[in-house]
Amino acid sequence: MRSRSSVRPGFLASTPVRMSCLALAGLLVATVAAAGPRPEAPTTRTVYVTITDEKNVGVSDLTPADFVVKEGGKEREIVKIEPAAAKIRLSLAVEERLIADTQLRMGLFEFMKRMAAQLPLPMQHELRRHFFARQIRRRDFATDEKEYGRLGELLHEGDWALDVGANVGHYALRMSELVGATGRVVAFEPVPETFALLAANARQFPHENVSLLNVAASDVAGIAGFDIPSLEAGMPNYYQAHMSASASLSVMTLPIDALSIPYRVALAKIDVEGHELAVIRGMRKLLQRDHPVLIVETFGQEVIELLRTFEYSGERLPGSSNVLFEWDQAPVVCSSPISRSADRKHIP
Repeated sequence: MRSRSSVRPGFLASTPVRMSCLALAGLLVATVAAAGPRPEAPTTRTVYVTITDEKNVGVSDLTPADFVVKEGGKEREIVKIEPAAAKIRLSLAVEERLIADTQLRMGLFEFMKRMAAQLPLPMQHELRRHFFARQIRRRDFATDEKEYGRLGELLHEGDWALDVGANVGHYALRMSELVGATGRVVAFEPVPETFALLAANARQFPHENVSLLNVAASDVAGIAGFDIPSLEAGMPNYYQAHMSASASLSVMTLPIDALSIPYRVALAKIDVEGHELAVIRGMRKLLQRDHPVLIVETFGQEVIELLRTFEYSGERLPGSSNVLFEWDQAPVVCSSPISRSADRKHIP
């Protein structure tokens, strides 16, 4: 007798029946009843899964009684189960569906993330590339960081800006839009996998004004180790990749001053997971020449003290991990400069 398998976020049924989302033989379609706004007419949703045995052979002779599906802590009834008509890749189309139960939707999203973590890294990369491309087309490729919303006050047509630790390009896209075709964004991203996504995203930006550098900004030119932690779901956490002497990944480091940028830089965003002190040391000449506004993710007093030697003062928006630094002698260029906004906390 086959034991029942529980399919829920964070759970992969053990052998002999094992869940994965690889498009192998034995692909099945399960239609799951979900809680809807009207009990007399519950909504249904199709879930695509692949069932394999311990020899990685597809299993298709299954019935709804073989499964227990739980999402958001609630058990869902399986209406029917049948072989899929064609092979598929993991789909993110669930975000388009209107699911009345918010908890169910979040549970399904977590389930899909954990399923995606079982895919080979190249396939994970493709999923992320398509996901970001779709966000850019829909104009919702953005971050909820408070400073991101203030970029329009800091950058203007024709400006130059630096995105240090660009990741997949959320800030770079907004900077590109603001500086326009006559401006320029220089984006630094050392991790090869993330850089590939950044390059793919930049090809869809409205202006061809972003220069991409696959290096880590630092205070010396050389080679450094980089560590990539894992998310709880098992996928690589590229957002918190950081320098580490014992890491297996090696990246090139380069001081920003080594670029000898010939134009004035108006803004630099620095998000380098603890390496910001070295980045700032490596851009001393640029700070002394251009006095750009700086958005720095930091809680370190050393960074604040170093920038104070360049006559910078910093303020932090409530709940933000970033500090916005401005040159003390900068002229007031707008009637309500952000450095004097009432909702900011001054860094002494």
